[in-house]
Amino acid sequence: MSFNRSFPVAIALAALALPAGAASYTFTGSTNTSLGGTTTYSGVASSSGEVVPSVTVSAWASASSSTSSDIQAAYLEQSGGDLRVRAQGETTSSPDHAMDNSGKFEAILFDFGAGNQISLDSINLGWWSNDSDVAILAYTGGVSGYDPAALFSSGPSTSFASLESNGWSMIGEYTNIGTSTTSVNSTDVASRYWLIGAAGLTGSSLSGLADYVKLSAITTTNRTPPPPPPSTGVPEPASLALIGGAFAAMVAVRRRKAA
Repeated sequence: MSFNRSFPVAIALAALALPAGAASYTFTGSTNTSLGGTTTYSGVASSSGEVVPSVTVSAWASASSSTSSDIQAAYLEQSGGDLRVRAQGETTSSPDHAMDNSGKFEAILFDFGAGNQISLDSINLGWWSNDSDVAILAYTGGVSGYDPAALFSSGPSTSFASLESNGWSMIGEYTNIGTSTTSVNSTDVASRYWLIGAAGLTGSSLSGLADYVKLSAITTTNRTPPPPPPSTGVPEPASLALIGGAFAAMVAVRRRKAA
């Protein structure tokens, strides 16, 4: 195959490997409601051909009313298509079973799977009570093999307040978002791990009001770098130039010897 033919083929193959495109995730169906249980959801691509990884979701809460207390496993629940969090020892009545910062700070962890770099674009609350302030963090530490679920459940030394000094970035705290679609992550951070919680998750406070919220949907964009295109076995232009130059030199030497 000539270079002129193989090069467009390589470009086409690389384009097919691109995972670009937006996707949406909704949370209908039952959840694993055991303490610390996880539930996996599939996303819906905005157009055909896009790569949309599934996301594994789990619930977490502070051990006490302080964000400096240990992170503990919590109950992930779903009601009417909305995800909610119930901390250990919390009642099942409304609004306590929502994701909130009243008594304990509660959050939902999203894991998009090994090797995936996902940008969170927007969120939707399906329900709120009293106030609707939300905090969003992404893991940007880049430590190979990092597993927040294992660290969160390991007891002492891991708290919401310590996350920003241990590889997590505060993407933003969003006030009074209600149930409208809220654009987030204006700096387009991409990560495998995302944490969405009630306001004040790392110790800051947006208002003196308690926030009770339930999450109904998120949208994302897959920023995972595509794999390199497969080798066609055809030398690159620079290599061809070197080979051609060497061949020309060999011919010249032979001609001089023959003369």
